[in-house]
Amino acid sequence: MPIQFDPMVLQEDSNVPKYKLISRIIMENIRTGSLLPGDQLPPEPELIDMFGVSRITVRAAVSDLVKKEIVSRKQGLGTFIRESQQSFRVTELDGFTKSCELAGYSSRSEVISLGMRPVPEDVYEFLRVRNTDSVLTLLRLRYVNDQPCMLEYTYFSPKYMTVQVYKDDLPSSLYELFHNRFHIDTIEGRRYCEATFPTEDEQKYLELNDETPVVRLLDLQFDSNGMPLFCSRITYDSSVFQWGFIFSTKLS
Repeated sequence: MPIQFDPMVLQEDSNVPKYKLISRIIMENIRTGSLLPGDQLPPEPELIDMFGVSRITVRAAVSDLVKKEIVSRKQGLGTFIRESQQSFRVTELDGFTKSCELAGYSSRSEVISLGMRPVPEDVYEFLRVRNTDSVLTLLRLRYVNDQPCMLEYTYFSPKYMTVQVYKDDLPSSLYELFHNRFHIDTIEGRRYCEATFPTEDEQKYLELNDETPVVRLLDLQFDSNGMPLFCSRITYDSSVFQWGFIFSTKLS
């Protein structure tokens, strides 16, 4: 099946390099099933004609996909969609870093900001603060195999706002932070999920256009006494992550 895309995406002014836009188009085709694991990408001349870009741009796009382990080159045969996909269970409390490690992927986090911010409407009741209060808020961009794929706002309980958490010393895992610094382990987590479209910040940091669907997760974490530890609002690039849910039914 031919690669599906809107030509206007490449013609509009964008801060995102064209090779990145092309790699995103290919990943979106994988997500929607237009390209399947094992499928071969069109030859380089066809991609040049298809996207109306230079050979250098096409090669940069394919190299980007190879680096992200989305496709693989086979000597003398061409470039093929890889079988592997990032997969995470939303019921686990291991966190992003541990989940990547267990899945065999490299991960890293970039701290964008750390400071006091107003509390969002859907968070202040959980943190047991007033809707006019500000709390310590961490904004991080998370990468899988060097690809930006998650934007995460974390709002800390006021109990921990006075503890100095330095931006350069922040561990990649908040679970490690609470375990190592505060000797607290998260006991219970509640997660609420929605499918939506990205905000302007999410488009900027995740390198998405406004029509790319995202998955947004509200993650509430409690201690053993049922007190709030932190709340994270996490936005996932749906072209990178495939979501599955496990449901159980109890009959009384």
